Amino acid sequence: MRNDLEFTAANKYRKISPELQRARFSLIDYAIANPEPFSVERGGSVIAEALGDESRELLQSMIDRNLIGLNEDGDISYLYPVSCEETSHRVRLADGREFCAMCAIDALGCAATFGMAAEINSATKDTEEDVHAFVTPGGIESITPDGLSVSYYDSWIEGSVNF
Repeated sequence: MRNDLEFTAANKYRKISPELQRARFSLIDYAIANPEPFSVERGGSVIAEALGDESRELLQSMIDRNLIGLNEDGDISYLYPVSCEETSHRVRLADGREFCAMCAIDALGCAATFGMAAEINSATKDTEEDVHAFVTPGGIESITPDGLSVSYYDSWIEGSVNF
């Protein structure tokens, strides 16, 4: 899996440590296998099983960097790009794993993040029309409906459909 960059609020990338990368993907793998919010304590245990003693510091670092989000109960509810809760953005990786992505942009980025092809099934935000995409680490191979453009959050590009 490839994800050694962190997107910051200033719209710039910066390197994150190999330990943080391994911790993040340990939690992502756990979340994909157990698709529901889970306790911060369980998250620390997952990291400790994978990496050892620095699990609390790594977990807190991911929370501080907004790589992990907590719900109102204090449970881990997302680990970009994976949502631990149901969304309308379903992703199936080439290795057969399936999960919900946080948003359409995250779903489209899963092929690059995981280093393998991804099939995405979603719906437009505006009309709830089905959207199907096949993406490889090199880019979008196909997307239907034809001519679909993707907009970020609620911004609107003329001729685009939000999903």
